[in-house]
Amino acid sequence: MALTITYSEASSNLPAYLDNWIDNFEYRGTGNFNAVKNTTDQWYAGTRIVGGVDNDKSSVIVSGDDFSYTPGVIDGTVTNLTLGSNLAYVAPTDLWVQDAGLSIGFSGATLTPAFDAAITDLSQNGSLNGLYGYFAEQGTVQTGTAGDDVMLSFGGNDSFTGGLGNDTLVFADGWANDVVLDFYAAAGDFDVLDLQGVTNISNYVDLFFNHSNWWDQSNVLTITDGANSIQLDGYVGTDMLGLILDGHFTV
Repeated sequence: MALTITYSEASSNLPAYLDNWIDNFEYRGTGNFNAVKNTTDQWYAGTRIVGGVDNDKSSVIVSGDDFSYTPGVIDGTVTNLTLGSNLAYVAPTDLWVQDAGLSIGFSGATLTPAFDAAITDLSQNGSLNGLYGYFAEQGTVQTGTAGDDVMLSFGGNDSFTGGLGNDTLVFADGWANDVVLDFYAAAGDFDVLDLQGVTNISNYVDLFFNHSNWWDQSNVLTITDGANSIQLDGYVGTDMLGLILDGHFTV
């Protein structure tokens, strides 16, 4: 079981989106709780817009059917956490809304102290490090857009479905054990694994001979740094050389 991360056009380049979100999150505090009339509960943090004019300031909303909040602790059932901007209150529906950028679903995840630490770090420090820690604890199932995406591996077991477009998947030390479900190698659907952040892989020769099962004619193609792994579904080990020569890896 894992968190689901659904990319949007706004967050299709996830590393850049997250950096921009941090840069524009000016709120500092414990956030606020909103028990929406007869529907759902919300916790939110951010700089609300004034007079209906967008401020482009980052915000976050946690939604769930039934949860409670005391500063630093959420108890109950959470359905999603959404990063966005332009936080606003809609009185007729008693809902806080925003321009959504990245949606994180909780149907396959468990609320743990790591999540409480994540929302505290986020709202009080303007940092996503706690959220990354929660991603690492729970693992993620990531779904990209129909266009070009830059997807990001976290420190847990992640799976990736990039969809159409030229997708780049970025990995760094300690990424755990990940699976790429739809790695494409065609014009317009040309996917790349970016391994520049993996210190144990020094060059393409090293990648091929020491960090892949290049000799394997039957088992799924697997890249490893000795402690972590990436499986490319739909490929076997002997496909590795062709993928390197065609430019599907950067190291």
